[in-house]
Amino acid sequence: MGLRDRLRARQRPTTTYPLRVADTSEAERELRESQVAYRRIARHGGEDDPAVRTAKARLDAAQAAFDACFEMITLVALAPADLEALLAAHPPKDGDGLFNPDTYPRELFLACVEGHNGDMTREDWEHVLDESCSYGERQELYVLVQALNTRGPSSAIPKGWTPTRG
Repeated sequence: MGLRDRLRARQRPTTTYPLRVADTSEAERELRESQVAYRRIARHGGEDDPAVRTAKARLDAAQAAFDACFEMITLVALAPADLEALLAAHPPKDGDGLFNPDTYPRELFLACVEGHNGDMTREDWEHVLDESCSYGERQELYVLVQALNTRGPSSAIPKGWTPTRG
């Protein structure tokens, strides 16, 4: 596959957000206890040891119970032209800033989440933002979609790095 094909096939940036949908306190306690038990038992036995297998099964069940306390919300960056249009549709108040902070963050989130998470509609997401999320969760989602849409090159890639091709 050539450069042209690879760049044309490139998907827009995507991320996921773990939205807590259930109380995690009991699941966290069981997960911690099962991790400690597994480490203690695994130090003294091999993979075929029945006690190790039992402890591993307990740990796996605890991890699954903890994971079930969350729904992973998929967020997809807008195409640059769509982001620019959204910014233009939410001009800053009194010319101060890049956008209207009262309307733009919500609309950006709704544009990035809609259509990427099963059968959820815009109205469903508005209900989640207004009734199900805490203020902090909602602000975190808004910041996350802003960062997703304005991300630059990764600083984790060393300057001057080039991949070796074999």
